Amino acid sequence: NPDHRRLGFLRLDSLGNQLPFLKIYQDSLSSLGTEQGGSFIKLTNNNGYAMVGYKSIFVTNGRWDRGMLWLFDNNLDTLMTKCFSDNSPHDTSYIFQNFRELADNGFIIVGGHNRVDGTGLVRIDLRRVDSIGLILWKKYYGVSNSNFLAFDVTPTSDGGYAIGGGVYPNSSSSQADDPIVIKTDSFGNQ
Repeated sequence: NPDHRRLGFLRLDSLGNQLPFLKIYQDSLSSLGTEQGGSFIKLTNNNGYAMVGYKSIFVTNGRWDRGMLWLFDNNLDTLMTKCFSDNSPHDTSYIFQNFRELADNGFIIVGGHNRVDGTGLVRIDLRRVDSIGLILWKKYYGVSNSNFLAFDVTPTSDGGYAIGGGVYPNSSSSQADDPIVIKTDSFGNQ
């Protein structure tokens, strides 16, 4: 149901056969979803799993998305959820695309934001959070009359980050799309 998405987990053996395990996560008011491959990861030291995505609800003139971070134990029972949003009047949607666990057990999260009503341009959103989702800093990227979309983020050997994504000129054909890499320092400065 596209108006009320749920998240499901299946456990598979090493050959891809389904084991007797199924968990469904849902919200009574909002849809839940994830985006790119890599939005669900096994945490280091066998400490469970983490996932990023979004929680959305249809509102007047659009869809209000909130970026989400979920932490699960090894049985996929929820340990914590953290919702990332804007302040009232809630006119901006945030969708988290991908993330990486960092050496201090915090996360670097990449996604995008746009106006709830779909007007305006999409911008890249990069957030550094600690192990329980408290924001340490956040940065936005994108200029001109183009949409900037992020697909992945990775730490770099100099302590910074690299974001892989695309630039999509507003009102152009798909032939004008370009891949991009944005390199930042350890505080997200481009």
